Amino acid sequence: MVDYYKYPCIALTGGGDGSLDAIDGSLLKDGDAAYVDIPATKKHYTYTLDADSGASEISPEVISPDSNAGTKRWILLEVESTDIDFIQSGTGAVSRTVQDKLRDYISIKDFGATGNGTTDDTTYIQAALDYVEANGMYGLLVPAGTYRLTSGLVYSDTGYGKGLSLKGAGPFVSVLKMDASTKTILTVNHSTGGSGGYNYTTHGYVGNIGLQQVAGKTSVKGLKISNCCYYTFENIDSSNLSHNGFQTYATEAGDADIVALCLFKGLRGNTNTEYGFAIEAASGAIGLAQCIFDHCDFSGNTKSGMLLTNFDGVELNQCIVTANGGAGYTGGIDCSANGIYNKSLTMRGCEMGNGNYRFNLLLGDIINVNLYENRWVTNNGEAGSYGIEFGAVSTIKNFYDHHSRWIVGSSITPYVAYMAEGPTLTNCKIIDPNWITFDTSNKTKYSFTTPQNVVIHSDETIYGDIVASKTQNVTTIYAPDCFESKNHRITITGTGAFSVATPTHPVAGRELILQIYNASGGSITVSFDAVFVKGTYTDPGNGARATARFIYDSSSAKWIQIGAWAVVS
Repeated sequence: MVDYYKYPCIALTGGGDGSLDAIDGSLLKDGDAAYVDIPATKKHYTYTLDADSGASEISPEVISPDSNAGTKRWILLEVESTDIDFIQSGTGAVSRTVQDKLRDYISIKDFGATGNGTTDDTTYIQAALDYVEANGMYGLLVPAGTYRLTSGLVYSDTGYGKGLSLKGAGPFVSVLKMDASTKTILTVNHSTGGSGGYNYTTHGYVGNIGLQQVAGKTSVKGLKISNCCYYTFENIDSSNLSHNGFQTYATEAGDADIVALCLFKGLRGNTNTEYGFAIEAASGAIGLAQCIFDHCDFSGNTKSGMLLTNFDGVELNQCIVTANGGAGYTGGIDCSANGIYNKSLTMRGCEMGNGNYRFNLLLGDIINVNLYENRWVTNNGEAGSYGIEFGAVSTIKNFYDHHSRWIVGSSITPYVAYMAEGPTLTNCKIIDPNWITFDTSNKTKYSFTTPQNVVIHSDETIYGDIVASKTQNVTTIYAPDCFESKNHRITITGTGAFSVATPTHPVAGRELILQIYNASGGSITVSFDAVFVKGTYTDPGNGARATARFIYDSSSAKWIQIGAWAVVS
């Protein structure tokens, strides 16, 4: 191998130290090599010595050494990368060829893509995708540029575990731009899908790219995913498209086509004519499972920000879903599909609202919903009717909403925070909601026509079993609402005589705890409606508290006392 670093230089001419024409000609022999790296211009030249040239100097093609050179001349070469050594700085670094170094990563430009915004780069980029798939290679780069496409790009894995690694320089500088209608810009899947058994493309990465379309094109989708596991999709902008920004799809029953155990981070699917993110799944198929959305933004889409159906485990962390939907469409996150149970939706610290047209979250048939410290916002002048809507004919099991923050403009009316007119609810708990801005004179917090197995925990005292109490000042009559809470503290503020009326919202097995207390310290005379089957009531007197526990028996339509009255000083 030729040693091009035997005579390293930093200038071509000038005769000074480090100049190519200052090397002592008497020391040079035919075939010697030199490398010139000019810092100011960042240009590089490689030369070989011709001892018998005698040619006139023409920089940079021909350079004469010093006066001792005679007929010796430096001749500019175009050198093969296999002939040039590369050594990384640092102790222990070893020499390898420049060609070997440059092949650490593959660029779509290596296959002819230009990124100039006008040349059709489709064939070149597809060739690069096919090459990395066929050779089981990682690290396909998308340098900065706008790459015009006239057909969709497809990474179709034919093996197992050969995930695509596609990396751009940023979503607004490395752009794949579709110049045709009815196309999907980029598809990532497995070639056999579910039909060949449980075959998936796994352990891949797609990130730092933008997916755009030429104005006027129709039905253009951004990123479409199927048969995919353990992928990270990060920092991708798929906005202003004439269809969905992002989409998963499954055509076979069960989980044969599933997208599972994937991380969607920093996605931006805004102002698309359909959905920001959508699951497309055939009946009985699972489209998405055990996937996390982190810091994503799905806003301003014509239909909904997200269409989630046929999923088994979806988690949203600090995502934004705002200003979606319009006349005839829906709004924020749509999980309304019935007939197959969606399972396990978790949302933490998300910003919901700011103009979602009908609802912020719509639930159909689903098991396990866990909401933590989300903000539900609708400002004056924005659309929005419901915060969380439970579908009218749906079955919803295990719904937990913890510490929601509600900010609804004063002029937004009508508005219902929790709308449930007709669904079947089982084990539904709303815990410590925070009504930051919520005028109850023209808004409704809860509209539950059939509040079965629903408990609302107030923001007062929370006990060990996470049951809050409701403190009620009464003078003559009190009807406990067993939908709001099961633990009722009744403080007598009148004459010390009152009646307990029939409780509202009874459900089989529902508990009711009555704690009766006279704030003035006198005696308490209490009468009970006939629906109570109770033991002997004892007047606690002297400001003490009388406590009893009841359970509703639906067969007799009675509230049965459990144990005796207790008196607590």
